Amino acid sequence: MEEIDPRMEFEGGNQALAEGRAEDAVAHYRRALAAAPDVVEIHHNLTAALARLQLLEAAADVARQGLARRPDYAPLHVALADLLSQGDAIETARQHYRQALQQDPDLASAWSGMAGLLMADGSFETALEYYRKALIINPKNAVCMNNMAICQSNLGRPHEALALYRDLIILNPDMGPLHNNLGQVLQGLGRHDEAVGAFRRTLELDHNIDNLSPFLMQSL
Repeated sequence: MEEIDPRMEFEGGNQALAEGRAEDAVAHYRRALAAAPDVVEIHHNLTAALARLQLLEAAADVARQGLARRPDYAPLHVALADLLSQGDAIETARQHYRQALQQDPDLASAWSGMAGLLMADGSFETALEYYRKALIINPKNAVCMNNMAICQSNLGRPHEALALYRDLIILNPDMGPLHNNLGQVLQGLGRHDEAVGAFRRTLELDHNIDNLSPFLMQSL
């Protein structure tokens, strides 16, 4: 019987996942896990690969198996919480984010995950606090900054949202949805000339944004 080198299989899975070959990654990680079932990092990465394939229940099962062996591994709590938050188990997801933060308060993904649940509840002010904590740890996290801007807009603070979108576009100048969001904030402020420029830039970068045309026509 061929002996499996779990380290080589793990690295093979990592490379496959980085290259977008999630099915190959799953095969590598499963072989690694068969040879080294106590290594929680394999559980974590296999969870990510299965989630990439939208096999969410299988991914959650692998995450639970890993946590049964290493309940102190914070990133796996976050991975499981991310999966649960896509379904109806929101409170359980919240518990796993909390466990992750208890174990590692510097885990940006746990702060942003909790913030996402708060946004969904309409608790935008508290969500902002959590996103700020995530950004202190990871200052260039575009998802956090975008969601902070959404929170600010929902709280009736368009100028704060505008500042965030401008910072985001400096960091990610070729992301069409950011220019679209910027245009909508400018439009809400009555700055239609600037909004038209933002919407036109969106069209240059991304023709597939569904709600763009009505906003552009309104500013024109």
